[in-house]
Amino acid sequence: MSRTKRKINKKWLPVSGIGERERQMLDRVLAGETLVDVAEKWGLTRERVRQIVTAMDRNATAKGRAVRAERVRQQRQLARNEELAANPNCAICWGPILRKRVGPTGGRYPTCSPRCARLREVAQYHLFPDMKLNHKRTMARWHLNNPVRSTGAELAYSLRVLAGTTKPRKQRAVTAERVQIALDEIERLRAKNRREDPED
Repeated sequence: MSRTKRKINKKWLPVSGIGERERQMLDRVLAGETLVDVAEKWGLTRERVRQIVTAMDRNATAKGRAVRAERVRQQRQLARNEELAANPNCAICWGPILRKRVGPTGGRYPTCSPRCARLREVAQYHLFPDMKLNHKRTMARWHLNNPVRSTGAELAYSLRVLAGTTKPRKQRAVTAERVQIALDEIERLRAKNRREDPED
């Protein structure tokens, strides 16, 4: 099926016809320049430039917008890649964190995926022995700084935590088998990332 060529709308073209200036206008618009920038170069109005380029190519302005949108998308992607490159590695699998930007408040043990987050939740006290104590001290300082929103038992316990005189409490029920499965999975992920590391 043959495609018919679009006819040039001569009504909007200059009296002298299509010259080098008109071709340059069309090329600049198709390259992504705005109508305002093209109009300033030749001392015309934006609407006049639109009429000229539309007369030669009906979709010229739409093509120019598409080029600019793609350029902006690439710039945003490059900026995001630079931000993600500054991320620390995942605390569980030691792989790169590419799903989000980890800022200064991203935590001491950031994860790269929901899967690693679940593994951290199960085996965090076995991987990071200081995590439980740091959490208890943080909560104790919060209770002492907000006595109106804390109970008397919480304040008393917070004082004992900061003084280091608390008795060990039982953590929530996580079976030893489940913890071991999580630790084996973490070791497998870390070994995989070590093999894929180009520096090794």
